[in-house]
Amino acid sequence: MSPANIRPTMPDPSASAARMVSQAQAGQQRYVDGASSPRRNAKQAALAATARYKSKMLEALNAGSWEKGIQGYDEDQMLETIRSIGGQAYAQGIAGRADKIRDAFTRLYAKMGPLVQQVRNLPANTDTEREARMLAMSRGMRQIGKELQGQK
Repeated sequence: MSPANIRPTMPDPSASAARMVSQAQAGQQRYVDGASSPRRNAKQAALAATARYKSKMLEALNAGSWEKGIQGYDEDQMLETIRSIGGQAYAQGIAGRADKIRDAFTRLYAKMGPLVQQVRNLPANTDTEREARMLAMSRGMRQIGKELQGQK
């Protein structure tokens, strides 16, 4: 038996929320450092992603709302806000939403548990079978995302 099948299907939502809060608190300075030296220009990356988002945001794109919103984004102002408030605000924001985060994990894990179990029960002896498992998980997660957003 694989060690992956010994563990519970889904972690405890309270433990997941507590871990997220703990990691946010421990990563306060890393948050400020990362925001201060991004790997890429967020404004340019968002503009480049317009086509990818079009299918999900067609109405906003057709109205020009997406482009107007991105053009109004001021990176200097964002960085100044982050630096003046500091990483502790990020950590406090996460910690202050621990119950909301736990509830979100609870809803997610309730839907993911059966999917994970279903995928674990699929054969995985060949590349084709493993690919089928991967696709089943991907499709299942997309469906869960739609359900959590109130879509069907």
